[in-house]
Amino acid sequence: MFNVHQACCKNCWTGADWCWIDAERVAWSPTQLMECIQIIIHASAGKMIHVVRVPNKTAFDYMCGV
Repeated sequence: MFNVHQACCKNCWTGADWCWIDAERVAWSPTQLMECIQIIIHASAGKMIHVVRVPNKTAFDYMCGV
């Protein structure tokens, strides 16, 4: 089972300035995504910026299915 807390805390321990969360390619539930962002903010004491890519459908995506 995926442990959101461990995965997010490991990113904070690296000392990086930012963290990329790809919610477009991985099936994150809204609850997991929110929990991960909160863990990043808490574990890094607000020093790590989180960048989240969320799924989005554009006109190009709809035309590809034709």
